[in-house]
Amino acid sequence: MNWNDVIVLLQANAENDYRDFSIKLTPGVTAMYGVRLPILKQMAKDVCKGDWETTLKEATDNSIEELMIQGYIIGFAKSDYDTLIKYVENFVKKIKVWSVCDTTVATFKFVRKEMLKTWDFLEFYAKDTDVWSRRFAAVMMLSHFINEEYIDRVLERLSSMSPSGYYAEMGIAWAIQGCHSKFPEKTKAVLEKKILAKEVQNKAIQKICESLRTSKEEKDILRTLKIIEK
Repeated sequence: MNWNDVIVLLQANAENDYRDFSIKLTPGVTAMYGVRLPILKQMAKDVCKGDWETTLKEATDNSIEELMIQGYIIGFAKSDYDTLIKYVENFVKKIKVWSVCDTTVATFKFVRKEMLKTWDFLEFYAKDTDVWSRRFAAVMMLSHFINEEYIDRVLERLSSMSPSGYYAEMGIAWAIQGCHSKFPEKTKAVLEKKILAKEVQNKAIQKICESLRTSKEEKDILRTLKIIEK
């Protein structure tokens, strides 16, 4: 399947109502077909059955769906780590919308074969001042690194990431919530120190309290840890 085939399928599967709904969730975005995620994933998988690298090199960036498919291709492609991480590096430069980041990086499961190399790879993005670089780093940690081996490093790195905009703040807060879901005591200890940026600390607590897994008693305690401006 070449990229022209991808465009034809996008046009054939476009839904105006779904497009209008999705645009409301992504302020400032108008270039969208309105194709549902399962269809985009299947298209990417079909691309990966053939010469996916050539198709990826032909890709255009004229819609949200085209970018998502590129991310899914990287996630589903069968290749060696070094080849795929180079494509990730190029893909991150194209992330300008939260949905492109969040819906694709969870499929980058190949990084789990080289956790330490990927952790070092993420250091640049965690420190970068670009809002989308930091969101990418946070969502990658959320998707692939919340485990026994890496939880302490994840919490330390998330705590040191200075938000560079709303979408970075939300990404870091979301990752903190993910840490709490698996390692509540370790995460609570970080929140008690109040070392996170105010926006991140408060949004993370809000997200944790919205979870059905969090008991009423725990919610009451966590709410006392919110940072209140004097």
